[in-house]
Amino acid sequence: MIVAGNNHFCAVVPEGIKCWGDNKFGQLGNGKPGSMIQSAVYVQGIIKSPSHITAGANHTCSITQGILQCWGDNKYGQLGIGSDVPFSMAPVVPKAYLPSVKQVVAGDSHTCVLAKGRVWCWGDNSMSQLGLAAHTGSTKPVPIPLPSGDYVAIAGGAKHVCAVSKDAEAYCWGDNSLGQAGQADSSHVIYPQRIESLNGKAKTVFASQSQTCFVAVDGDTFCIGKGFGSNPVRIADKNSKNKIIPDKNTKCSLRADGEMICNNVVVEGYKKGIYSGHVGFLHSCATDHHSVYCWGTNNHGQFGTGNFMNSEKPAITEFPRSHVQSISLGQNHTCAIMNSEVYCWGRNLFGQLGSGNLMDSELPVKTVLPVESIDTLVSGAYHSCILSGGKAWCWGSNLYGQTGLDVSPRKPRVANPGMVVLPGKASFISTGYMHTCAVADGEIYCWGLSYDGQCGIPAGMRVRQPRKVPAGHLKFTAVSASSNYNCAISTQGAVYCWGGDYGNLQEVKTGVPLKSIVTTPVFACGLDASNHLLCWGTSKESSARSAQTIPSERIGDDIISLSAGITEVCVTNKQRGMICIDKNYSITVHIKPEDLDQKN
Repeated sequence: MIVAGNNHFCAVVPEGIKCWGDNKFGQLGNGKPGSMIQSAVYVQGIIKSPSHITAGANHTCSITQGILQCWGDNKYGQLGIGSDVPFSMAPVVPKAYLPSVKQVVAGDSHTCVLAKGRVWCWGDNSMSQLGLAAHTGSTKPVPIPLPSGDYVAIAGGAKHVCAVSKDAEAYCWGDNSLGQAGQADSSHVIYPQRIESLNGKAKTVFASQSQTCFVAVDGDTFCIGKGFGSNPVRIADKNSKNKIIPDKNTKCSLRADGEMICNNVVVEGYKKGIYSGHVGFLHSCATDHHSVYCWGTNNHGQFGTGNFMNSEKPAITEFPRSHVQSISLGQNHTCAIMNSEVYCWGRNLFGQLGSGNLMDSELPVKTVLPVESIDTLVSGAYHSCILSGGKAWCWGSNLYGQTGLDVSPRKPRVANPGMVVLPGKASFISTGYMHTCAVADGEIYCWGLSYDGQCGIPAGMRVRQPRKVPAGHLKFTAVSASSNYNCAISTQGAVYCWGGDYGNLQEVKTGVPLKSIVTTPVFACGLDASNHLLCWGTSKESSARSAQTIPSERIGDDIISLSAGITEVCVTNKQRGMICIDKNYSITVHIKPEDLDQKN
């Protein structure tokens, strides 16, 4: 069992608990102060495997033989020790008699337990998550004013809590800004309120940050909160292929696309397979939408496995099984969107992990981004960028201005992501080796190193802020940045390239409109509307620039993603896996779904 806080992780092991990551508030529980600890350390004083573990934003709690212990941040009294000492570096027992604790849930800065059929909470009460009218919190456990009776399950998000009684009634309280407490007429719920539309048929409950789901006694699953509203929506019925069988160890979460995962099993419509694969400079990675797997060279911890061991076979990244939306690879770092947040690992010499410091990490660390959602993630050699709500954010190496952050004084390293000032709403972004390009309101803008004219200006210049690439009346939907040239797709599906041997903007003869495109230093490829792969060379000979269709019997015709490395282009087929080809269109890599290491 592995749990994650804002920037720390803990896992249950046979000898107790091991934690790693941020330790600013003592949330690793090793009894020693410190900031970032990259190697897992034992939690002090816990010598047996706990039955339950949970993590808040910056604190952690566990249950061992019915005894609750908590450690880490205590700014709001979330450790329950009766005082507001800033933090505890070792586990402490809450200052109240809590007999035979069965469940514990940690919100951002509050904690709740289920003990002997009753619910107790303490810590932050800013959204009434303690069930108290006053917004004043509590440094020690207080009983929640629920209707009389025994309660059998609790769950909570960032600032809300729900409980299910023995007679199948469901109650919620706290933050209700997205309907996660099940009430239609309030931004927060002061006292526990019954979820009326469940009609006394709830069996158990589970929650994510701003969503709550209930399994009914007949096996149906209903959800409220973000994406659902305050009225329960049925997302799975008792006849679902992967039926939820809740018990005291059931742990469920919602993926960003709305699918439900319980005990690492997707409830509906899941087929095992590789959904995205990327080949980097010396390492490659793939994802099955739940975990990240890497192979090749791991000299800077770019696998995220907690060590520096190279591997010819895919090795699984040490991160709680989650929803992986996408991955991107730099020269010796890796980034991924996991559970709608960005995590990076590996080399951090230029701040390319976006963690606010320059410390390498062989385990995933959270990139500090002031945005609520991530639309796109891309990585250059030593920098990375995202798109969020039409805005671009970049971090990492800024030696040539590739982050687009013309900060003063000029900094070669940007460890904290900054927003790139574009003249319009960004809809696409791509990173080359030392430069970046984006599409904003149909226009293309590039910045960074332009030694071969890749930023649309005379060779040899550095562009520290986005500059429009001259393209006449043309409008574009996508762009792909390589080492010394770029290609883009117009609104009509035509392909235009510039920089390197192309010089000024030139059209490539593809024969059919393309919907996506990737570039390597020696050749480029794109997909047409029928998901056929077309590729062409980048040399000066005009014949090399005429696109050729790659036979589907070689790479499959069910392509779902496309990526490019230094010398290869890779396609992903969910069932056939990840297949890469070189400039001669010969297969160089074939990773099948069954090749992924499923050890965790």
